[in-house]
Amino acid sequence: MSLSHQILTSMHPKIIYRACDIAAANHMTAGEAGKILKLLVQGGMVDEIQGDGYRRKRLYQTKQKRLPL
Repeated sequence: MSLSHQILTSMHPKIIYRACDIAAANHMTAGEAGKILKLLVQGGMVDEIQGDGYRRKRLYQTKQKRLPL
């Protein structure tokens, strides 16, 4: 299973995540998760939301209605 598929299956619809939350859930570094999330944003699978507080620069939310198989 690829890392991008692993991240997508760990994201639930209508939940907003930080890169460090996804990294902790998938046993990877926040840098690795951030790079993969940027690729998923470019591919149109994930929305990127600009945060407004300290340490919340980028937030992510999946565009999928249900979990992929």
